[in-house]
Amino acid sequence: MAKLKISESLEGELVRFKTKDGLFLHGFLLGGNGRKVVIHVHGLGGNFYRSGLTWALAKKYSDIGYDLFSINTRGHDTVARVGTAGGKRKTIGTAYEPFEQCIYDIAAAINAVQRCGYRKMCCRATAPAARR
Repeated sequence: MAKLKISESLEGELVRFKTKDGLFLHGFLLGGNGRKVVIHVHGLGGNFYRSGLTWALAKKYSDIGYDLFSINTRGHDTVARVGTAGGKRKTIGTAYEPFEQCIYDIAAAINAVQRCGYRKMCCRATAPAARR
């Protein structure tokens, strides 16, 4: 995957991951220490690419030795289209999100960082995503 330089001290890469029910979602992995990671779950309708919070968190966590994986759940944006494992497109977003399915998204994000070599991780969320 191609690295994207965010600042002099921070690089990131786009990571695609598949949920248990076959949706392809994306997250942005920032840092590069490769040992410990915080998985950030955005609030309802949020996403990793339009939030200044993502970059601020990445810097703060980097300062204490953690990378940041900011993910898009199926509730990202109000309405969005994503690919599925069956090769079709599906409409998702806050307007369509069955809240209880967010567990599939978080589990898939955990699997994604494990495939990237992380063994120590924790999750954080912005309200109201903290209920997830």
